[in-house]
Amino acid sequence: MESAMTEEEVGRVHGSSGAVDFGRIEFLEIINVEKPRIIYRSQGKHFFFLAGLAVRTSECTDSDFESSHVLLPWLSESAN
Repeated sequence: MESAMTEEEVGRVHGSSGAVDFGRIEFLEIINVEKPRIIYRSQGKHFFFLAGLAVRTSECTDSDFESSHVLLPWLSESAN
């Protein structure tokens, strides 16, 4: 299942007003605390939405995440 919405559109749905980048360790710590169900991936970045922000990192790989997470590839407008 892939998202046909742009990152900006999903951000508006989730009330996102921006994005915050984290290193690998910090990103995985936030996931451990917040336990998001869906993590998106796009152009070498993984991200999810939390409290109106896109929380993202470019330092993780798919294997860093538990099997309980749903990893969705992100379709950008340029892919259409």
